Amino acid sequence: MQRALAVPEIVHMIFTAVRPFSDRRDDDSLYTLAVLARTCTTFRDPALDVLWRSATIPRVLIYATAQDLWEKKEEDDEHPQVRLLPRRAMVPEDWERTPFFSNRIRVLRLRGVTRPPIDFSEVYATAALCPPPRSIFPNVHTVDWERSEHLCHFRAFLGPAITYISFGAFLAGSQLSLLPYIAREYPKLKGLSIASDPAHHLERQVHAISTLVCNLHELESLAVHHLDVPAQEHIGRLSNLKSLNLHNITAALNSSPPKSLEPLFPVLQALTLAYDDIASVTAFLGICSESPLRSLNVGFKGCPDAGEMQQLFATLVEHRSCAVIQHLTTHIPWLIAAPDNAGLYSIHPLFSLRHITHVKIVSPMGFDLDDNGVSALARAWSSLEELQLSSVDSPPDPRVTLASLDTLARHCPHLHNLVIPFDATVVPPLDDSPERRILHERLLSISVGNFPISVPMDVAKYLSAVFPHVSVFPSEPDQWDDIWDDVHSERNQRWKEVQRVVPEFQEIRRQERRWARHGAI
Repeated sequence: MQRALAVPEIVHMIFTAVRPFSDRRDDDSLYTLAVLARTCTTFRDPALDVLWRSATIPRVLIYATAQDLWEKKEEDDEHPQVRLLPRRAMVPEDWERTPFFSNRIRVLRLRGVTRPPIDFSEVYATAALCPPPRSIFPNVHTVDWERSEHLCHFRAFLGPAITYISFGAFLAGSQLSLLPYIAREYPKLKGLSIASDPAHHLERQVHAISTLVCNLHELESLAVHHLDVPAQEHIGRLSNLKSLNLHNITAALNSSPPKSLEPLFPVLQALTLAYDDIASVTAFLGICSESPLRSLNVGFKGCPDAGEMQQLFATLVEHRSCAVIQHLTTHIPWLIAAPDNAGLYSIHPLFSLRHITHVKIVSPMGFDLDDNGVSALARAWSSLEELQLSSVDSPPDPRVTLASLDTLARHCPHLHNLVIPFDATVVPPLDDSPERRILHERLLSISVGNFPISVPMDVAKYLSAVFPHVSVFPSEPDQWDDIWDDVHSERNQRWKEVQRVVPEFQEIRRQERRWARHGAI
């Protein structure tokens, strides 16, 4: 055996590289790790450590308890599913082999619906009635419990090392009784995420969740829909809170704190907000103006007009994070009708964000942008990796031309994903001189919507010459549209032709470059 494989750290690194990305049975990495675990004693523990680092609760109860305990029963009704039932009464000895596997688990999950559907309710109930003599999850630090209908069994699967808990929506008021227990047993919790369903006990949820949050003083990550005023003030003064996801904040915090107080959210780096109105978002950015934000994600339930977005962008530019922010995302509902006075968004104020790498902005009607604007954008955002400027409604024909893609290629060497409206009716000539020709190999995808286009073959030649690895993605007719008008249909067909021939041109150019390197031409 290779001597390096006798070093546990090297073996662990190798096995981590083939770690499973899911618990699906068709995930080949699961099978690979299982085979490695059976290969030799040297491989067994490292392979099992990776295989069991993240596990679902059903997987633990089925594979880490006595092998003769469970049986499958298929239900023959109009909604067929499989039920897992105990063959016999569970006894304490059935847990004896569990620690061999469960001690390796760091992330424990109960999520979604299995495929095919399997009913595990009898399994959870049986395990809760005959629990293990001690905690079988001593090393679990993260619990992701999406299935709220099984919350009554939650406490049976907890361990002493938990630092992060994620819940699905509480669908019954009685389930909120679990939260005081969390506050008492895990006061040093570092991460909390609770989904909310406004149709279920909203006021009771806000009070119970806010009370829990006020009892947690070491939070680093928080994701909830609603908090009351005391809880909002509490999280604003947490010294470790780095990530915040909120869907509502009251006017109590929408003003700057007195100068005698410490700045709110002093170490906040990632902020996600979802609001009915943009004014609340702008105000919230104002009160956390000293936060070193690196990521801002804002969702609106309506369509902010151009003036409102201009105010938001101006507030962001004055923010302390202007020097460090890397990710900026704003989005609005795709099915909402844009108001007539929405106007075109101007992103020029954002060019002050010199370290931005990912920009995704959705506008109701499009953007006030031309080739000069793209030139300024490309020079200001030279670290750009992803640029998406999308529109909900059909925007006016863009003033940006195909030549701007050359500008982006020259000044944004890391760009790999591009969505920007442009007019491809005029194709710029390619500069074949070695010192001037640009070859941008990072760009992998470009979404072209139904932008104006004249000659598909010329556009395809241009794109394949500048972007040797790019894939082109035209729009598809929306499922709620009966027909497109003639102009959009014609554009769509032309872009589909570009999509078809670009790979062929790219292959020809690759072959030409290979010949050139080997002196064949």
